[in-house]
Amino acid sequence: TACTSVFVEPMKWMGCLDDQTGRLVCGKQSCKQKLGGFSWHGLPCSCGQWQSPAFQIHCARLDCMPAARRLRGPTPQAVFGQ
Repeated sequence: TACTSVFVEPMKWMGCLDDQTGRLVCGKQSCKQKLGGFSWHGLPCSCGQWQSPAFQIHCARLDCMPAARRLRGPTPQAVFGQ
């Protein structure tokens, strides 16, 4: 089965991630639509692989933007240092 979501690292726009599980919502104040969810214990991908910890964004919730288009705003910052 093909993957229907992407797993990312925790980022500041995700807000408070202190709970064990929760929702990931759009960081734009006027939007706040659900994009996916997170779980420090892990979540399964649609392809059958287990991701732990998991910060899952559903592809159906993402808008695609051509790579040549200029980004709006600053680059998202990771919560944890490299």
